[in-house]
Amino acid sequence: MDKLDFEIMEKLLNNSRSSFRKIGKELGVSTDTIIRRYTKLKKTGIIKPTINVDINKLGYEARAWYMISLMSQIDLSSTIDEVTHIPDVRKVIKAVGDFDLLVIAPIRDLKHMFQIGEALTKIHGVIKIEGRPYLPSGVALVSESASRGFFSRDLLKHEKKSKY
Repeated sequence: MDKLDFEIMEKLLNNSRSSFRKIGKELGVSTDTIIRRYTKLKKTGIIKPTINVDINKLGYEARAWYMISLMSQIDLSSTIDEVTHIPDVRKVIKAVGDFDLLVIAPIRDLKHMFQIGEALTKIHGVIKIEGRPYLPSGVALVSESASRGFFSRDLLKHEKKSKY
C-alpha cells in the first residue's frame, strides 16, 4: 500500500458513492488507475463494500449492548454460537477484562431489551450480564474520522508493503 491507496480510501470514506472518474480527477491519476487500485483493495479484503440500515425505519427505537461474564471453563465458541441464534442479536464481540463478551442488539423498547437479556441469561455458562440501552447518534464514526483525516500522516509514514 502506498500514499495513493490511502488517498483513495480517504475519498471513499468521505463519500462512498463518488465516481472513480471524480476520485481520479481529484487525485491527478487516471480512472483506470483508481479502478485497478480499488479492485486490489477489495480483493485483498482491505476495504469491504457495506450498507447501513436505518433501524428506526424497521421499528426499532434504540440499541442495547450487553456485557456478559462467563464461567472460566466454558467453551467460548459454542457460547457465541448460542448467542448469535437469539433473535435480534446483531453483533457478538470477544472482550478482555471484566467481561468476556459484548453483545449488541437493536431494541423496540425496554421490554424488548429485557426479553433479550432474559434469553442471554438462559445460555449455559453465563454468570453475569449488564445491559445498557443507547440511541445511535446517526453519524457513523468512520465518516467522522474521514472528515478529520482518518489515515493520519503518521500512518502514511509507516506504510506497509502489501502483498498485492
